[in-house]
Amino acid sequence: MANTSPVQCPHCGTMMDDRARFCPGCGTPRTAVREQMERESIATGVPYADLLNRERGSAGESQRPPQASGWSTPEQPPPAPRKERGRLWLILGIVGGVLLLACVGCVIAAAVVIDRFDVDIGDSPEGSAAREQLQLATQGRHEERWERLHPDHQITVPVDLFATCAEFEGDGSVDILASFGNDDSFIPRVGIVDARVVIYTVDGGGTTNTDFVEMVQVDGEWRWTLDESDLNQYVAGRCP
Repeated sequence: MANTSPVQCPHCGTMMDDRARFCPGCGTPRTAVREQMERESIATGVPYADLLNRERGSAGESQRPPQASGWSTPEQPPPAPRKERGRLWLILGIVGGVLLLACVGCVIAAAVVIDRFDVDIGDSPEGSAAREQLQLATQGRHEERWERLHPDHQITVPVDLFATCAEFEGDGSVDILASFGNDDSFIPRVGIVDARVVIYTVDGGGTTNTDFVEMVQVDGEWRWTLDESDLNQYVAGRCP
């Protein structure tokens, strides 16, 4: 028996007997076999694929799929897993963490502000008093509204001038948004007192107006106040 030595398939790297006509790994014909079949195909007119299948059958390689040409493309290793999905989840995690921290920061900031400035969201005793006097304005009951004005401002603003200058706004709904403490607030013609700022909205005539009023407690009753520019106009006998 002749000595044989293994050779390596140049396409897939499989080691095989040097007398093999086809690679047992990828099924590619040896170079000499391929060149022989190409010459025979030219001489006889038989398609190369048919000759290849015939040779494979005689060599016991019929189970292998037919090759499109003499040289088959060696089988490539599977591609490495892509990292895009992991990167996407990383980015989403970072964004989610930032948003969570932002939300927590807003909650903490809101809690600090509410505690520091003694903020009441929605209604409150001073808010109810502010709503009542504002509803009197929307109903045109200006003399009754004047009676709820701070006593020091009542002295400055005559009731008849106040009623004459007041504008009738028509029916409207008043909503109290919030109120907060304004310690040591300077109220013109009253002095430095502890006041509460009430923020409100008035809906009427298809519009919504947002404003605020400073409320001061007098003998256990919340009274509303005017700002300095309005008081100066009343003192001058003019409507603000």
